[in-house]
Amino acid sequence: MNKHIQYIQSKITIMKNIYKMKTIFTGLLLLFLLTMTANAQKVVYVTADGSGDGSSWATAGGSIQDAIQAATEATDIWIKAGTYYVPGDTTFILKDEVSLYGGFAGTETCPVQRVDFRMGGANETILSGDINKNGITDAANANRIMYGKEISAATTL
Repeated sequence: MNKHIQYIQSKITIMKNIYKMKTIFTGLLLLFLLTMTANAQKVVYVTADGSGDGSSWATAGGSIQDAIQAATEATDIWIKAGTYYVPGDTTFILKDEVSLYGGFAGTETCPVQRVDFRMGGANETILSGDINKNGITDAANANRIMYGKEISAATTL
């Protein structure tokens, strides 16, 4: 009888250990999923004629600087082809861990889908300091296009 009780007790111990392992595994899986979600990149869309909230190409915002200012860490700003002028008589002020990507046609769902976005290409994106938009290099132009202070390698241009 004693051996039978020991056998049952050992099975109960094994079952308890299995339950603990399942609980630990479930907790680790949840932690992993939460970490992955927290590290997900947010995308904000900008077009030269946009006036929306920037949550998609259809509702793209129209200001690169507004998108930068509203962005939080790990935000990518996708900029549709076109010419974008510095805001007022200032400069585009960068923010750490906010990345700017240009050269989009306005239909892409991933940066690797961009085509013909290099200089002179159909989807070229230009950031210009030509404040008066006369196409002439003169004293009215911005002295710099971008400015960033304490920008880490997590920021991409």
